[in-house]
Amino acid sequence: MAIGRRVTVSGVVTAEAGRVGTPPLLAIQDSTAGIVVRIGDLDPRPVRGTRVEVTGSLADPYGQLEVRGLVGGLRVLGPASPPDPISATAVSVNDAIEARLVTVEGTADAKPAKATSGDLTFTLTTPTGSIRIAADASARIATTSIAPHDRLRLTGIVGQRSSRKGAADGFRIWLRDAADVIRTGAAATPTPRPGGSAAPSGKATGPTISIAAAVLRQSGDVTVEGLVTIRSNLLDATGRRLVIEDRTAGVEILLPTGTSAPAVGSRVRVSGEIGRAYGAPRIRADQVRRLSVAAVKALDLRIAPSAAHEWRLVRVRGDVVDVHRSGDRWQAELLVGGTRVPILGLAGASIPSSAIVEGRTATVVGIARRPYPSASDRRFSVVPRSARDVTLGGPADDQGTATGSSNGPTTTASSAAAAAAAAGTGGGPAAADIDLVAIDEHVGQTVRVGGLVAALTSDGFRLDDGTAVAAVVLRGAALASLADIGPDDALTAIGRVERSGPAGSAARIVVDDPVGIARVGDPVAETGSSFPTSGGPASIEPLSASDPAGTVSDAGAPLSATVSDPIAPELGIAGIVLAGMASIALTLLRRQRSRKRLGDRISARLDALVGATTGAVPAMMPGMTPVTVQAARRVDPPDLVR
Repeated sequence: MAIGRRVTVSGVVTAEAGRVGTPPLLAIQDSTAGIVVRIGDLDPRPVRGTRVEVTGSLADPYGQLEVRGLVGGLRVLGPASPPDPISATAVSVNDAIEARLVTVEGTADAKPAKATSGDLTFTLTTPTGSIRIAADASARIATTSIAPHDRLRLTGIVGQRSSRKGAADGFRIWLRDAADVIRTGAAATPTPRPGGSAAPSGKATGPTISIAAAVLRQSGDVTVEGLVTIRSNLLDATGRRLVIEDRTAGVEILLPTGTSAPAVGSRVRVSGEIGRAYGAPRIRADQVRRLSVAAVKALDLRIAPSAAHEWRLVRVRGDVVDVHRSGDRWQAELLVGGTRVPILGLAGASIPSSAIVEGRTATVVGIARRPYPSASDRRFSVVPRSARDVTLGGPADDQGTATGSSNGPTTTASSAAAAAAAAGTGGGPAAADIDLVAIDEHVGQTVRVGGLVAALTSDGFRLDDGTAVAAVVLRGAALASLADIGPDDALTAIGRVERSGPAGSAARIVVDDPVGIARVGDPVAETGSSFPTSGGPASIEPLSASDPAGTVSDAGAPLSATVSDPIAPELGIAGIVLAGMASIALTLLRRQRSRKRLGDRISARLDALVGATTGAVPAMMPGMTPVTVQAARRVDPPDLVR
């Protein structure tokens, strides 16, 4: 049936709520097929073997068919015999058996990887291909229960979490508990495969490409270079997850088992397979080579982060309007340009909950991170790396501490202008932040999207945000911006969603105002157009000593990675004073150049007026002569503007 139709179905529960991912999703099955049901917070949590009946609407988030928006909740009909699992292979795991209970046999490629949420994932190799296996934390399956190259018989529910609309790359099997894992044989001798986890030092690698180009490839072997921006224990306790970035984009790196993690500020060359993990780009590294060290600057954002800023080191400033604490973790809401931005304090950052206070202003440096695929809050968050990334200011302005829903943009009288500018609507309704996979749901609305330019067209470009690729059409004054846009550019676009033709045709984003196109700046302190290939010292751009929050720092990083930190004892008071004087001089120079450009534009305009009105001015404006107009050229430009 069509997506959006209301249906009533009944079946036997084969996986309890939460076992096929969160928020609460359960799987039911009858004699014909299976389907996933998203239940409400107040609905009962039936156990396996319970027959239930639900009424709701069909939806297909990330390709998985679900019944959502239950009407009247979930009705328990009584106990029933659970269905027997059907045999499946890597080829047969598709839409035809989605949400059904299946059994597969194969060999574990590696020990399961455990996320910070407690979820486990690993790959099972079968004679017909590989299958992604997942287990929610509620399944309570220990990572030690599965060893690399174990021969296994697994039972679980077929699920789907595609990377973009129409893609068939998200199929997986969800294990429900430890009883679903049966070891049929001891670990076999591993068979080397191309792109394995332990590449020999002499292995030839492909040409080095930009990180943006690698992300746009979505699959295959790539080699990239970038600067390490986080410690390996920030995102989880495995010590294998890093984030690097270059001039074009950022990406997560999964280090090979047993590899020591490079320090923050290290320039590295990474070779491995590009893919996606929980919707975000990730390179599963085969080889990591340290090249040199350098400093990386945070990208200043005046708006909420989006897919264009994914995995980048960013800096946001605003008012702390909400703080929630849970043990060694916390989440805050920072009002930035009239929009609430989530700030996530992870356990790996070791930031005390007292570091951020509601009702104060704050400057936060951190990694822009995509929301979990099943999260209802689709906003990108900022993840600070240590306590030094959070700087508290004074009390927030009463008009700036807006209240409202934490799941969307909030504006006040003091921030209305900023919100209108961020929305690109000139004071109209604020643009909604959306994923491109959901563009069809926002036809007729003004939206903001971000991502990488996948290709240029005659009237715009195609934008890839990791969930889908959509066309962005530039019209009117915005069309002139196309000359400054190139492939792999990271940018945000604000425009109206329209159909390219009659009903049912592809949706696209139409941008009329050039302000609606914002390119992501260059946060990397580099002087060349490419990275050095030797291990020699890297060129480091001087950073402002008055801005320590934006500098990558790490306890194990060399001085060159922390040279702009005013509390570094090696710099001294004299260095701080000199850096401050240099900053003031640079500001004055920029102001002088701006005044000169303004003066030149005014002079050119007056010259045009004189040439066009020399004979007509006396008749139109008595007493006004060309000499009077020429005299106006000697007026100081700011005075003339006033």
